[in-house]
Amino acid sequence: MLDLETAPPGIDAAPTPTQRISPVLQDAREFETQLAQLSRGQLAQLKRNVGQPLPGRGVAWFYGLLYRGDVGRRQNNAEIYFLVATLYDFNRLTTPRGDRWWGSLGRSMRLAADKSGSDSVKRRFQILLDADLDGGADSELAFRLRQTIQWLKGHNVGFDPAQLIYDLSYWSHLERFVQKKWARDFFVAPAEVRDFSPKIEEPN
Repeated sequence: MLDLETAPPGIDAAPTPTQRISPVLQDAREFETQLAQLSRGQLAQLKRNVGQPLPGRGVAWFYGLLYRGDVGRRQNNAEIYFLVATLYDFNRLTTPRGDRWWGSLGRSMRLAADKSGSDSVKRRFQILLDADLDGGADSELAFRLRQTIQWLKGHNVGFDPAQLIYDLSYWSHLERFVQKKWARDFFVAPAEVRDFSPKIEEPN
């Protein structure tokens, strides 16, 4: 179990105009743009496939998205791209300024926790951090994410699909730097909506 009270800071930092965006996150942002361009019918089809592994049902066309952008990266992480795509239409909220949401799911949960005022959010967050991704769409983490994305919407808080793709791509990293970053964002980050940069460096 990750000790949330003593979790060290994550490795990414506030953005500057000269910083280089991670290639993983850059492709994920391109993928998010492609999702936004889908028809309402296609988004509804993806939504109905939540919890289903590839190839899903009635969404064979999704493979076309995997052959755009960084093809090798998308194919290697196809289940993650599909998982986030099925969650996308459950919560497409923008910030109060009308901007897209940025940052980790830990930051989004911090904002929702401040709105809800419930002490149970910390327990919900701990369970999410301890969940594993083994099994893809059938994993405990996938199940918890479905709950969390809808819970966030209920508190008028969105999420960053591209950042989630990035984070899930490294969820099983031995150093658990993604989980540590989420923990920092949940327990330390300020509550107001802010824009934060993507990661600059790829893990070894």
